[in-house]
Parts: sequence; C-alpha cells; structure tokens
Amino acid sequence: MAKLDNVVKNGLKMLEMQTEKEVRAAIKNATQNSKSNVGKVKTLPTNFYCDWLDEITLVNGIEIRKKDVKKLYPNCCFNHRVGLPTIKFEDETASEPGPLFGYQKRILEKYHSSNYYAQNKCRGAGTSELITVRYNAFKYMNTTVFGRKCLIVAGVNEDQSKAFMYRIKQLCDKIPECYMFEPKTDSPTEIYFKQGGSIWALPANANAVRSFENVGDIIYEEAAFWKNVDDMPVLKAGEPHVIKSKAHVNIFSTPNGMMRFFWEKIFDPEAIQPTKYLKHTLNWREVIGIPEPNPEAVSDLNLEDREPIRKLYIHKFENDRKYKEWFLNFFPGTSINEILDVKNPIIDIKEIINLYKTDKATYDQEFDNQFTLSENRAFGDFMTATDRQCEEMFPV
Repeated sequence: MAKLDNVVKNGLKMLEMQTEKEVRAAIKNATQNSKSNVGKVKTLPTNFYCDWLDEITLVNGIEIRKKDVKKLYPNCCFNHRVGLPTIKFEDETASEPGPLFGYQKRILEKYHSSNYYAQNKCRGAGTSELITVRYNAFKYMNTTVFGRKCLIVAGVNEDQSKAFMYRIKQLCDKIPECYMFEPKTDSPTEIYFKQGGSIWALPANANAVRSFENVGDIIYEEAAFWKNVDDMPVLKAGEPHVIKSKAHVNIFSTPNGMMRFFWEKIFDPEAIQPTKYLKHTLNWREVIGIPEPNPEAVSDLNLEDREPIRKLYIHKFENDRKYKEWFLNFFPGTSINEILDVKNPIIDIKEIINLYKTDKATYDQEFDNQFTLSENRAFGDFMTATDRQCEEMFPV
C-alpha cells in the first residue's frame, strides 16, 4: 500500500506543473492497484439519517418500518453511528450533539433534484458539514460502483480541501471497516473505500478537475473566494463530468461581491445566458427557524422556548397580509411550519444582531446573502470565508 500512496502523492502533489496526461496516468495507476481490494461490507449504515425516514418504506417489496430501524441504534443510520453534529463555541467547548433539521433535509432534496446545484449560503449555515463532509462520506462508502469519485475543490492549493478531508476521516474512523485501507495521515489527499468509492482533495486547477473519470460529485467550496485571476476554466473543467458520468456539480459559497463565476455565471439576474444551475439562497432566518423581516426584533424573543415563537409567526402568517406576502416571496415553495421546524439553532443570533447594528455591509454579505462588498473589503478586513470556515471546523 505504500507504493499506492506514493503513486497518488506523486501524481497530485505538483498538479500546477503537470500536464493533464501525466495526472491522468497517475490516477489510472492508483485505480488499477486498488481494484483487487474491493469487497462488499455488510455492516455499513445504509440510512443517512433515520429520523428522516418515512414511517413505512418499501425496499425490494419488503416493508421497512421506521420504528424498527430506530431500535437498531446506533446502527440505525450513518449519523447516529458516527455521532450527531455539535456546535463549537468561542471558548472551544462544544454543545451536546443535536439532531438534523428540516432545512438540512431540504438542502439534500435540492441537491438530488439537479445535477447543477449552487447555494448562496449565510455564514455558519452548516452546508459544508452536511453535504461536503457527512453526506459524501456516507454516499461514497456505500457506492458499489468501482472507481466512483467525489472531488472536493476548496482553494488554489489542496490545503483547504484537505481540511475537509480531515473532518471526513474523523467520521469514517468510527466505521473503520469502510476503508479499503486506512489513510496514513489525518488530512489525506484521498480516501479509498472498500466497496469501490473514493473522495479526493484537489486544488482549484482546471487540469486537476478535468483529469478524472467516473466522477459522481464535484464540490466547489467557497468558490467566490478563490484567489484565481480567472476561475472560469475550473468550473468549465468540471461541468462536462455531468455528461460523461452523470455527476453532480455543487457550488457552495458566501457571496463576495459582484465578481467571479459564482456571481457572473450563476447568481447575476442579468447574465447574458440564463444559468442552468438550480439556485438556492440559504438565509440565516431559515437556519435558526425564525421568519422575521427585522433582525432587531429577534432580540426580543426567548430562543430557548420555541412554542411561543411558533405561535407568534403562524398568527402573523394567518392574519397579516403584508407579512404573508413577504414570507411567500422570501421562502418560495416552503411552508411556515417547515421554516419554524428548528429546535436548536446552530448560528448565534446575538452575533447576527450585533453585526447588523455595527457593520451593516458585512452583515449584508455574510448573513443576508447580498453580493455587496468589494474584493478589497472582502480580502482586507476579514479572513476569506474558506479560511475562517476551516478554522472554525478544525481548530488547531
């Protein structure tokens, strides 16, 4: 296996200086050497999150009851097997593990509904933990298609992508039988699974993205903050995988002004060519489950007692015509009860309100999904979104 590790490292370490042909040869060599180790693993969790199951599911003509699946805890699903998410606080402590919420299920539904999915997300929304880390770990350890690959692209070098690989490995270590062979480092550039899937950390480099075959997912993380002079070739290198192997191209980012492909190709309403991407704007109101137009009004609410909050906004929705119009425009296709279904918000509302009062421009971009700040402001006054996200997810 040391030989295989060296093949991959030598093939990926200096992608900036290698040709597409050389990269492709390294990948092919690694794949051929690993094929003999593929095998069926019967103990892998086959449900992502058991609380999202229907009460009765028909599988191969057999009725599977949710209550029976839940009795298998912690082997009922992937998320209970590896541990539910926690919230990291400023003092480095963590909350008790908490459930996944309805808005996270809606994220996955949108992801499954299109091969081209772009999410304009607020800071701290949890999309990276949900899809890039948890769902991809679950999906690619369970795939039985040999050589099926997920590519994570999170910056001009592979270091930021490897930060996500660190987190993926943390979870996969709790299901050690999933590995074809265990990664040699805590932040690997690739993870191979026993049933044939793999996950790769790549730089935002067109040759790197283009060189792979049998790609199932490409994750472009915080794409609006890459420091490429021209980031369009990286996107164009990934999109043909949809045709070649029915891949999903996923783009997740906080806005960073009206520039780069995240704005110019996808979210600019006046773009010359209409986008083919399913556009999804994930606002802080949906993440904390409080559909309130005025951020300052949230400070008057007791966030630990959700029932009065639920009654308040249902009453407003049913009796205030202007509020109902605002809600239907702001949350198209989603009901008031679905938005309110958040019991333990993962974003600190005090931080949102404070930023709203003291630095409206940063609030608009970081939490309210607006393409407002200039590049100098975005890179000068605060860390790039990817750097900050990695620091929050993986404290040193």
